[in-house]
Amino acid sequence: MPYITVQSQRVYYSEHRDDLANQRIPLVLVHGAGGVSFNWPPGLRRLPNHDVYAIDLPGHGRSAGPGRKTIGDYSEFVMDWARAMDLSAFVLAGHSMGLDF
Repeated sequence: MPYITVQSQRVYYSEHRDDLANQRIPLVLVHGAGGVSFNWPPGLRRLPNHDVYAIDLPGHGRSAGPGRKTIGDYSEFVMDWARAMDLSAFVLAGHSMGLDF
């Protein structure tokens, strides 16, 4: 499973890449407080004909800590993660905490 360093922290994410999805905007799944990327149902994480990413936010699941103190800090982290992943556009889905973009 892939990891990437963002804001000097090792971050886990899962990815489902679909060769048929090259013309579609990727879907990024962000879990809620205390959650992990695998809280999302497998059918959504492996959505046919789409590239789907699910992040373990800092301090959650397989990602290094510490966690962030505010929703705004997590929002900034997700944007930095997307830049590190070279995702210029994406659809964001989240639950529980919500994100302030």
